[in-house]
Amino acid sequence: MTLRWEVMRDGVEEAWDAVVQTSPTATFFQRRAWAEVIERTFPRWRPAPVALEFSDGNVGVLPLMRHAPIGHRESMSPHVYGGPVFLRPPGALHLEAAQSVATWYPDVTLVDNPFCGYRREQDGLARWQLTTTATDLRAGFDTLWGRFRDSHRRHVRSAERQGVTSGLAESLADVDAYYAIYRDSLRRWGAGARGFYPRALFRNLFRSSEFGRGIRLLLARKDGAVIGGIVVLHHGTQTTYWHGASHAAHASAHPSPFLLVSALREACAAGQHWFDFGSQDRHMQGVQHFKDGFASQRLVYDAWYSSNSVRGLLFTRYRTLRERRFHRCPL
Repeated sequence: MTLRWEVMRDGVEEAWDAVVQTSPTATFFQRRAWAEVIERTFPRWRPAPVALEFSDGNVGVLPLMRHAPIGHRESMSPHVYGGPVFLRPPGALHLEAAQSVATWYPDVTLVDNPFCGYRREQDGLARWQLTTTATDLRAGFDTLWGRFRDSHRRHVRSAERQGVTSGLAESLADVDAYYAIYRDSLRRWGAGARGFYPRALFRNLFRSSEFGRGIRLLLARKDGAVIGGIVVLHHGTQTTYWHGASHAAHASAHPSPFLLVSALREACAAGQHWFDFGSQDRHMQGVQHFKDGFASQRLVYDAWYSSNSVRGLLFTRYRTLRERRFHRCPL
């Protein structure tokens, strides 16, 4: 049978929602809710998804963000998991059609999803290989607890003895308390820090209709004061630890391992398959060592970019310059 396809002109947002909701391997970063948070925080970035309808009834969506006025497209911003998502498992011809979308644009960056179950080639784009750290949750929390690094288990018990508690942020004041800790952590991390996200991003995450479900800001408190926090994103069978910071003055209370173990326990209870700690950063070996202590493993995935585009290269270089040299948000 010859597989035909066409670009959907109407109902693209509805198709985007339906396909991502159905996909067992999509991540929260590929959802429209994430794109809307980015748009509200960074108005120059606009959702620009492409939906393909196939003659066999399958539907594929490539979530994309477009930067105005530069025109650079990225799946997904800010350099988080993207790539095509399908209503039903794709065959070779579905993937081939989805791969053709990137050739329509002179400046594009695509980041694959390490949980999608397939790897692909992307003609016309240069590839670089990335690695994330993730824990397979299917063994269950009790089994995983015994596999965690001894120091992590010891620190969690110490936090419990000190009365540290974990709970969802309940107000913008809670969000601001977390952000103050994050800003203090940036000063402590110095040149090795990455991200430099503005307070508006965390406030917009809190204001999202997905907050408390797909988006969770978990805060560690001691004696009523916020001493640390983590942002975790849930979708399908994946939980992603996207952001975290802890107060230096309360390091002996171990808020970070306490919160992560709390989030791992929640993810296991919810029937999640993976807890993703995020991409490996060779510049922060201590952070990577910390992630490795949660019975985690390395997953390899690819990213693709337009190597022959002057505008795209300048955009990427400018973004890196802002992030590394001027300690500004990369977007």
